[in-house]
Amino acid sequence: MAGARAQTIRIKPNPPSPSQALLDGVKLRRWDEDAGDVLLKVDETGLVLSILSERGEGIPLYLSEVCDVRVGKCAKQPKDQKLHEALSASAGVKSFDEIGVSIVHGLNMVEVNFINLAATRAGDAAMFADDVRKLLNNVIGVNVSEEIMLRREYARLCALRNPEKGGIASKHIQSLFEIKNKEDFKSVMSFLGWGVGAKDYIPMEKFTLAAFMRLYEDLVPMDYLSDVFLNVRQSKGSKPYASLKEFCNFLNKEHRDPRLNEILFPHLKEVDVQQIITAMEPNKDYAQKGQLTAQGLRNYLRSKDNAIIHLSRFSQHQDMDQPLCHYFINSSHNTYLIGHQLHGKATVEIYRQVLLTGCRCIELDCWDGEDGEPVITHGKTLVNNIPFKDVVEAINESAFKASNFPVILSFENHCRFRQQRRMVVHLRTILGDKLLLETLEDYPLQPGVPLPPPSRLMGKIICKNKLLVPRDGDGTGTLPRQGNLDGYNAMRSASVSVERSSSSSGTLERNTVGRAARVDEIKDICDMKALSPTKDTAPHFPALSVVLTPPVAPDIHVSHGDTEMPSMADGMTSSASNFSLTSQAMNVAMSSGAAAASAAAATAA
Repeated sequence: MAGARAQTIRIKPNPPSPSQALLDGVKLRRWDEDAGDVLLKVDETGLVLSILSERGEGIPLYLSEVCDVRVGKCAKQPKDQKLHEALSASAGVKSFDEIGVSIVHGLNMVEVNFINLAATRAGDAAMFADDVRKLLNNVIGVNVSEEIMLRREYARLCALRNPEKGGIASKHIQSLFEIKNKEDFKSVMSFLGWGVGAKDYIPMEKFTLAAFMRLYEDLVPMDYLSDVFLNVRQSKGSKPYASLKEFCNFLNKEHRDPRLNEILFPHLKEVDVQQIITAMEPNKDYAQKGQLTAQGLRNYLRSKDNAIIHLSRFSQHQDMDQPLCHYFINSSHNTYLIGHQLHGKATVEIYRQVLLTGCRCIELDCWDGEDGEPVITHGKTLVNNIPFKDVVEAINESAFKASNFPVILSFENHCRFRQQRRMVVHLRTILGDKLLLETLEDYPLQPGVPLPPPSRLMGKIICKNKLLVPRDGDGTGTLPRQGNLDGYNAMRSASVSVERSSSSSGTLERNTVGRAARVDEIKDICDMKALSPTKDTAPHFPALSVVLTPPVAPDIHVSHGDTEMPSMADGMTSSASNFSLTSQAMNVAMSSGAAAASAAAATAA
């Protein structure tokens, strides 16, 4: 550790700041409720989106509950053709796709709501969506300090003002706090000069941030603060402050996590503590002398300097240049389901929602559709079918909104070769350049060559599907064992083997449903050269044949709840980047077997 670079513990990354356009407000038209023109504004903290009517009445939305802003063909469109044409004509555009906006929000991934809008000018929709998306999927923004959360609640209350009364109803303030003693609430409100009746309103000029903070401190007292302050102020006596030396000693010995490495996270010096006192102490005379009062201590405890989780961990800090199989990957099982796996419901929207949370590996259970188009469902159950094409379009739209790290499509393929052709067409035409078609030149899929790192696969979609390799002589095929590349090497001559087969009855065994396919059908797919890892390959499903299995992969399976997770070669778990490095676990697995690796993976996680 001698060469490690020391860093101060007071790292203070900030959430993204809202654009000036969002601070001033963007004018859009809400057509789903015939509400007319509305003004959409974001507060200075970038945590609350307010939808203000022409009368000034507001609907506040926490941006932490807004999961997406969709424009173009992805936005909801009016079913009424006359309304559709009228909105386009009023904005001076030919197509509604140029002005449509849908705000998607909800408390969970299943129960989502839509606010449907239309821009009044061309270009406003895309500008508004881009500015709001920068504030979404922000880990720091949803793990902010108590002080920022209070500012958020203040902004939400301000959005609820009544324009006719010129103020905020007292009932909104009362509903914010869990009031057990109404007499205390009345006395605090009376002290501030505010009424508590059902029809009382607080003028906006009196409802300042300072007044709201005072109300909070009086209604939510920190009963333990006096004991903590006595612990900080170690010297005896009745002085109302703690000295610089006392506060520095408290931070380094009492308040500091003893598990922290002292080289990477060195103890605070008095000059660092003086900066904290200057920022937190309301009495400037005391602050200049390096003295901290109980109120200054309270300000510190609810500030971002006192975050429970080190703020540097909310940003990208992992090494992303290791082979792909050295990571746990944030993954989803039976992604299409929003209910019971035997009789629940499958939706396309859940694919968007899962990707928007940062998930990097999703599952597609593909089955033959009745109309010649493949579908996704939980086979042989009461779960409904959803079109494979619609799912691919949803993936294309949402894959890289939350993270630019690669997305892995894990296929459970039950389709005949004829419908696999349709899957090939949809994947190529919809995903386009995002689809990883061939292995990287620097990382050929050969024994002894590591898999490419996530940093080399940014913005790419990888297809993971089992391969069937023809055997010599009998024309049948078997799946290569996981971790064994002999089968892959055999695939390089597979197309030649198929061409030499003179028997029209030669077949390849299906590992999933046991169906047979004619060799000439396989030749047809091979001629497409669609998505195969090499151009002279004849895999079982060439559209989905980027093999992720490393030369040696420990057969480790982990589970979380009712979600089954594949082996470490596929990598599973969650982090700020959704790729969590497990090199320690991988090294143990190589030498000590699967059991030791499971323990190491749990420790690393």
